Amino acid sequence: MTAAVAALAAFGLYVWTAAPDLTLVDSGELALAAVNAAPAHPPGFPLWVATAHLATRLPLASPVRLLNLLSALAAALAAGALLIAGERLLAAVGGGHDGARRRLIAAGGGALLFATSLNPWTWSALTEVYALNLLLAAAAVACFATAAAAIGPLAGAGSAKPSAGRAEARAGGEPSPAAARWAAVGVLLGVLALANHHATAVPVLLALGLLLWGLAPRLLRHRLVGGALAAGGAATAALYLWLIPATARDPGLRWGGIDGPSLLLRHVLGQQYRLQLGGAGEARQVLGEFFGTLFFGCGLPVAALVVVALILPGGGRPPEPARRRTRFLAAALLALVGLNLLLSVLYVAGPEDRMAYDLPATIGWCLLAALGLWKLLGPAPGAGPAKTEAGGGSAATARRRATALVMLVGGVAWNLWANLPRAALREERSARRFVEETLGGLPDGGVVLTTEWNLYAPYLYLRHVEGYRSDLRVIDLLLLRRFWYYDYLERELPELVAASRREFDAFREQVTLFDLGRPYDRRRMQPLYEALVARWLEIGQAAGGAYVDWTSREHPQEASWMRRLPLAPDGLLLTVAAPGAPPPPITPKDAANLAYLRSRLTPEALTGDLSNLPPRHHPYWRVWRNYQLAVEASLLLAARRGGEALEERRRAYAAWYPEIDLAVERVRAQSAG
Repeated sequence: MTAAVAALAAFGLYVWTAAPDLTLVDSGELALAAVNAAPAHPPGFPLWVATAHLATRLPLASPVRLLNLLSALAAALAAGALLIAGERLLAAVGGGHDGARRRLIAAGGGALLFATSLNPWTWSALTEVYALNLLLAAAAVACFATAAAAIGPLAGAGSAKPSAGRAEARAGGEPSPAAARWAAVGVLLGVLALANHHATAVPVLLALGLLLWGLAPRLLRHRLVGGALAAGGAATAALYLWLIPATARDPGLRWGGIDGPSLLLRHVLGQQYRLQLGGAGEARQVLGEFFGTLFFGCGLPVAALVVVALILPGGGRPPEPARRRTRFLAAALLALVGLNLLLSVLYVAGPEDRMAYDLPATIGWCLLAALGLWKLLGPAPGAGPAKTEAGGGSAATARRRATALVMLVGGVAWNLWANLPRAALREERSARRFVEETLGGLPDGGVVLTTEWNLYAPYLYLRHVEGYRSDLRVIDLLLLRRFWYYDYLERELPELVAASRREFDAFREQVTLFDLGRPYDRRRMQPLYEALVARWLEIGQAAGGAYVDWTSREHPQEASWMRRLPLAPDGLLLTVAAPGAPPPPITPKDAANLAYLRSRLTPEALTGDLSNLPPRHHPYWRVWRNYQLAVEASLLLAARRGGEALEERRRAYAAWYPEIDLAVERVRAQSAG
């Protein structure tokens, strides 16, 4: 019942802070995959896709709002599961020498600190796969802990009247059926997490195996556990195999072009991300972000409780077996943190997803905090357990309890103060606004080339689910490096492909060889690529407009050829001007919208210094950068025209663009040069 109350309270908080609409990064593409019951980007996330597809069928709200609430529900249930996990783990190591109330308070405190920590809170607010893995991991730990609690205390001084099941366990026989069933369910949940986000499931599985080996080793050999391992493996394999027919039925992107086992394996292993193995410099950066997520995202009071869990002896006079089990529990939870750190350093995810890879460590960290609270709530050395449970005890015991209360309240207050501004997305509408302001005023049939995933991913959802601007030909230049994307272009933009058939087929042939790791002609790749995009821009000009975005112009792989184009600023895009065409008019952007996009950014980030900007918020900076470049480009046009145009722009922008004077100075320097 207490766990249900905790989950319900967390759900209320998460619903209040959840995004009402599309968010940046992968949410648009994932929402499209959920609606279509289709594979998402590698590794495909079949368990999340199947669950999310069912959620989108509910006639309660828009699909994307339902998916945001699905994340809120999963994260809230994870908090409830963590309370059960903490209480049962403490029961497993306590040996009957602690009170049930003490365990419940400590575990509840750990769950409360977990629910308000930045990492779980962040992923509760938007359409992503990580909240589901968080729930599976926390539930698996809770099941393992429940199994261990039925066996763990038996190695020490147990109850004076053990049950038959306990007597068998003490004698070295089979564990009780209940313990075996709980362990089997934990194994099943842990293995199923591999069908969702396998990278973050692996450290949890390893740590759970270590935990069970130390607290209830006989369960590892139980037939139910072995059967659950086999069943979970078969279910995981079946879910991934389902991606093959799901791809064939997908009316959308059909990411990966999965038409058989070989391409399925390639997709699951994430071959397109093979370059993301981190170097030494990146590893140091990830190391700092990892500990920042734990120390500051969970709060310094939680870090202090972790120190208590690792170095402070338990209260009272527990027997030596109980002390050994407590030390082992602390070591196992610390091992989970270490395994997660190893994953994060060896595989460097993008800044916007990097924190999600640290979620298993957050589970271990908050369970260690619960262990620290449990130690502080116990009697001081020399006091008996009876006094502790009754609420009495020495002055030293009272001081320990007061310290525990201060650290718990301080930790929750820290989290609410520090994390609410960063985790709350209840007013978040950046993705839809960015798409609508970028594409809304373009002529029918226009061609738009982009490398900005924060534009393309939400556009995919809006186009395929809501029918928004399906008349445009919007093409992701980075996806042109993937062989399967050409099938999508042929289905969605048949007239454009037909008009560029010769260039399209020539480049597609080389890309297919490159993407599948086969020999290709390196010398021909760039000329073929430029010929294809040039042909598309030519077609767009004839149809009403050809455009590139600011991100593409600044992209290292695109800048060299794109800057040779006759580009002119046109709103949030750059139009590819025909020879001799006059420049487009200068149009101020919506002041309120830009102020909204900048609301989460630090002053340093406004000048391009991202060191103090949380990596999770880098996408906001990337979107805001498009606005900044558009504003400064319009200023440059005004400066080149001379007269009062520049001062008029400066006065118009000053109210909502505080850096206007710096921008004007840069523009004047460029104009003079």
